[in-house]
Amino acid sequence: MSEIQLGVVLIGVSTVKSPRLQRLQAVEPAVARMRSWAASQTTPDLILEFTDADGPVTIGAVTQGVRDLMDRGLDRLVIYFSGHGVAVGPAEYWMLSEAPELGHEAVNLEWSRISAQRSSIPYVVFISDACRIHADTVQIGSMNGASIIPNRDAVGGSKYVDLLYATRLGDGAHEVRNPDAASYRAVYTEVIADLLTGVPSTVIDWAGENDEGHISTWRMAPIVAELMRQRLDELQDLSLSQDPDQILSSDASLWVSRVPRVPLATPEPVPVAAEPPANETTVATGEIPVVEPGTDTRETPVVAPPELATDAEIEHLTAPPSAPPRPRTGGRLRPWKRWRFGSSKPAYRDSHLLSPWWINAIVSFHDAEGDRVEVDTTPWMSPQAAFSNTPPELVDCGDAGHLHYAFDLHKSPKGCGLLVTLPSGRTTVLPMPQNYAIDVTTDGTTITGVTFEELDQVVFDKPTTPFIRDMRAFVASASASGTFRPTREGLRVFDANVVFERSVDPTLSLYAAYTAVTLGEHERLATYSTGTDPRFFDLDLLSGSARPENFGFMLLDCPPPFPVMTQGWAMLPAFGVTSHLIEQLQPHLTASLWTVFQPEAAPILRAASA
Repeated sequence: MSEIQLGVVLIGVSTVKSPRLQRLQAVEPAVARMRSWAASQTTPDLILEFTDADGPVTIGAVTQGVRDLMDRGLDRLVIYFSGHGVAVGPAEYWMLSEAPELGHEAVNLEWSRISAQRSSIPYVVFISDACRIHADTVQIGSMNGASIIPNRDAVGGSKYVDLLYATRLGDGAHEVRNPDAASYRAVYTEVIADLLTGVPSTVIDWAGENDEGHISTWRMAPIVAELMRQRLDELQDLSLSQDPDQILSSDASLWVSRVPRVPLATPEPVPVAAEPPANETTVATGEIPVVEPGTDTRETPVVAPPELATDAEIEHLTAPPSAPPRPRTGGRLRPWKRWRFGSSKPAYRDSHLLSPWWINAIVSFHDAEGDRVEVDTTPWMSPQAAFSNTPPELVDCGDAGHLHYAFDLHKSPKGCGLLVTLPSGRTTVLPMPQNYAIDVTTDGTTITGVTFEELDQVVFDKPTTPFIRDMRAFVASASASGTFRPTREGLRVFDANVVFERSVDPTLSLYAAYTAVTLGEHERLATYSTGTDPRFFDLDLLSGSARPENFGFMLLDCPPPFPVMTQGWAMLPAFGVTSHLIEQLQPHLTASLWTVFQPEAAPILRAASA
């Protein structure tokens, strides 16, 4: 086989320090299955195994073992875990033997992923056969964990890191009882081990002239879910469903496993019967020829070759569809854009003004069907900011049905935060920059979508560009499961568009930046964020410029001084960013796309703004 140095770390933890989490029965056979695969890939000295069969598995032992292995100069590293897993807000943890009683005795998966991107190993793969259910107790929710990848200075740019999950975020990973009821099986590990050994053979890439075939995560990903369903059907357990998940930053040329090329045996020649003479019949008159069952005796019809399309036809078929003309109203706003303040009298003084000059920020809240949602709002971390009226007077959009809150931010040069209390009692802080209309989608419990639009876009009824439509369509698709899932396809969409439209909707820069960092393309951040106004905390975090000493300046830019997208909270430890406010708020974080806190966080936020 090739001389690529592959290291493998196997972690199996059956029992943790919580009476609510039972002992797992399938961990030992799962680790044994992965051990068998690892032995076929590399030398024994490059395989590390940590299981609780002989004693507790500790974060210190695992971290030291991984560090020693990395110092060997690896080209590939595979880290596998079987045991209890949990999601705490956006962060995910592998629970080791002393967790959750000892909050640091857990593997912080996001922190480990970011550290792997900065490591010296070109390609790292994490395989997680563990639950991703959200924590439902204070004890589990207060874990912080640690990275098992050494925190070292970046060497030679960002590295490729793939994550393979047994299930989707929020769901459990099952161990299934065998039909004989005597043992349990880790079905996901079985499927992954089969794929890594080349079963089915379609997963193997035989390209090249060397003596081995290669298996990549890209060839595994499209079929792992179907193989899981087949395996569960074989076990006749119709009560279970489990959908694997993955985040792939590598390209298809990087392999994670290899199989030797086996020469095919030369088949023996098959004797061929002599053909009868042309004038000799093979069936006697009156006899019925014997036809094997299933044989198609119909004659194959002769089909004329298709005519080639002309150049004009090709040009017509490949031309992009043209959008229907947008209705115009003589330069005036569309009827539903004619905003008014508590009366039928238009608020604009001529056809180009949206509202009185002292209104320079608008926020609307509605549900997925477009019906308005009433919330409590207060300017946050900017005492000079004021509502258009006290109490805030609502801006009625007429037929649109949305309810808007208008603000005078002229005394807050770059904007302020907006403290929002949802009907459920949950609370959050939204950035509210000057000269933007903010559109918030909520189900009353959490926030499912936020978009920005420059006020001049609204005032002059400028059409939404194809760039924004493409990016928002990708974001909607990638966020359908309630969490943002970066993909290479999304990276291509942002590369093509966000540089032109980042100031129109700043949230697009956020999605683009999270996509780039998750996929290890940090060099793209400069393109996505340069010139963006306003600049949110998340962009400073992802670019590495968010430091506690900068928080005072950031309060003058666009609050809040913490991630506005939930997945940013899981990255805080990896970037070494914390503050007293962040430490107070983090235990109250909920599972959502945009940062939303439990009701208990409201006094903390109000005190921070005082």
